[in-house]
Amino acid sequence: MIGLVLALAVLPPYTTPGTSDRIATVQLAGTPSGALVEVRAPDSDSWVIAGIVPGFVAVRLQVDGFYAFRYSAPGRAPAARMIHLRQGDQARLELNLVEDPRTPLFHGSWLGFIRDGEIRAIQMAPATHARSERVLVADADAEWLDWLPDGRLLYQRERDGMLVAVDLDAHETREMGPVGEGLTMAQCHPDGRRVFGVEACGRPVVRDLDTGQVNRAGPDGALGGWVAVSPRGDRIATLVRPDDGSTAIEVYDPGSARVIRRVTWEGLATPPGEGAFVGGGDRLLLTPYLGPTSGRLRLLDLESTLLWQGPGGLRHVRMAADALHYAAQTTGADPRIVFGMLGSEEFIEVGRGTSPAWSPPPAR
Repeated sequence: MIGLVLALAVLPPYTTPGTSDRIATVQLAGTPSGALVEVRAPDSDSWVIAGIVPGFVAVRLQVDGFYAFRYSAPGRAPAARMIHLRQGDQARLELNLVEDPRTPLFHGSWLGFIRDGEIRAIQMAPATHARSERVLVADADAEWLDWLPDGRLLYQRERDGMLVAVDLDAHETREMGPVGEGLTMAQCHPDGRRVFGVEACGRPVVRDLDTGQVNRAGPDGALGGWVAVSPRGDRIATLVRPDDGSTAIEVYDPGSARVIRRVTWEGLATPPGEGAFVGGGDRLLLTPYLGPTSGRLRLLDLESTLLWQGPGGLRHVRMAADALHYAAQTTGADPRIVFGMLGSEEFIEVGRGTSPAWSPPPAR
């Protein structure tokens, strides 16, 4: 399989790249604004994030040939086109996506959050922005919440640290035992058998829901109390402080605790505070450290390349299953739940609440 390395470039139209790199410059145009653009190299089966409409992308080529570009956006039918690229080419791509009401905006998933001791949820209707809201668990006293792949709700009770699983259809509640000490948030593994979190002392831990055992899940020194699990479950990310006193995000294997990649943010105004994996786990959506209102959401790949900057004043970000929409909590004394789309500065406010989490998409 031929490799491909992509990076967003702040380039004017038709700027000639340096001769030391095999680069082709592609201008991304069309509608809607904010559409996500992916690219596939010749002889490759994998789509890789390229950029967001409108913009420019510098494609580093392993080989000359036909590269496929695909546009996608919620509520629109996706479209793709092949472009032949050689070193030094300067191309323009324009695709205009049409509305497709058959495409569910959020695949029927619920956005759960905590308000006044209750766990509530809203559900978006396909292709419209209509919402319905209901109380899922009254008097939950929840510290944080997440969802298991089978649709059960999982939360940690604040008064005693107990992990509680709720079958919403059968109206059954099961206490699973504590997951760790001093957790402010945690996340379920896609296998539905493990829950990852970071204790107050900075130790990443994992609880096996079958055996009840709590074990170390990664290197000590995690900061901020958050952990992110990739959609495939093969990567875990935490904020750490290396020996040099800086801060970075370490991405590691959940089985061996081996560090796979260290993501840094040299040149950015503020370091990240919390984050979530995007897509298959090759990108991270990050909120500012400690949630300063001046900081902005940032989308980075695992090579530390900045792909996009979004709105500011947000924390506790979580991605929806479509890998395009996110939910977050605003900073301040009266936090609100919002959701938005990658590539857009705008977001929609749901109402007061904390700790948003998307349910898994329903089976089709």
